[in-house]
Amino acid sequence: MVAADYYITPNVVFSNSDAGGISGAAAFIPGYGGMIASALATGLRFKEAQAVMMVTDTRSGVQVAIAEGRSQAIDMGGGLGVGSISGLGSLAGYGNTSQGKVVAGAFLDSFNKMVEHLQAMPNR
Repeated sequence: MVAADYYITPNVVFSNSDAGGISGAAAFIPGYGGMIASALATGLRFKEAQAVMMVTDTRSGVQVAIAEGRSQAIDMGGGLGVGSISGLGSLAGYGNTSQGKVVAGAFLDSFNKMVEHLQAMPNR
């Protein structure tokens, strides 16, 4: 078994699967002829995560590097409806990103920043 010179400590600072959102709807009903009504709805939902990674020298216990990473995802959904005297129809769709992907993105961001920091340091 070979001893490690450094070790990395990962930490999730925060993870929020519902960091905010916005939605809206509009309807249009003309007053002539065929009595056609339509409606449009849309919404956005935000997810966020922040992670920190630390590199520590195992021999001295000194922290060599630290990096913070962030990630955000925006889920979108929407729908359209149309109706008249002769019939109606609707169409809707949405996207949903799992929170694990957002946390993984935050770790990847912090790892990339840590590598840049370590490459900029003089050789040890």
